[in-house]
Amino acid sequence: MCIEHTGDGATPATELRQPFQVVLVGLEEHLATELAWALRECAAAEVRIIPCEGAEEWLAEWSHGPLSPADAIFCAASASFYRRILGARHRRSTPVIVVSPYEDHAGWLEALEAGAHDYCAPPFEKRQIGWILAGLRAIAEAAPVAHGSLAGR
Repeated sequence: MCIEHTGDGATPATELRQPFQVVLVGLEEHLATELAWALRECAAAEVRIIPCEGAEEWLAEWSHGPLSPADAIFCAASASFYRRILGARHRRSTPVIVVSPYEDHAGWLEALEAGAHDYCAPPFEKRQIGWILAGLRAIAEAAPVAHGSLAGR
């Protein structure tokens, strides 16, 4: 079960040529809701939420199915879960941002060392999310044009 959220065209915190397509996967409902709001405020107008109970099914489909149209994946801070997402990226260029309900610096380091692009925790401030999105844009501009990614936008 997926809940689709579409932004309202708010002025972006980062100057993106097109809105990001973001997947929030395996996050607790309150975290997903807060983060979706912050992303929409920063020009990530297309936010797809995969709740905890659908996370394993989504991961199986994403790992073996066609390329995801997502420009970024924000996932739960469960080490076993995000390591499986990162492992499935072997043929994808989709950045993964690990989201935790806690400001656990040891968890941040573990996620980054495992290959996550970034790590964030609430409160999700517009400025913080803007920095993350700006970093994603810089990666996309440096990468060759690829289908289903920010590159070339």
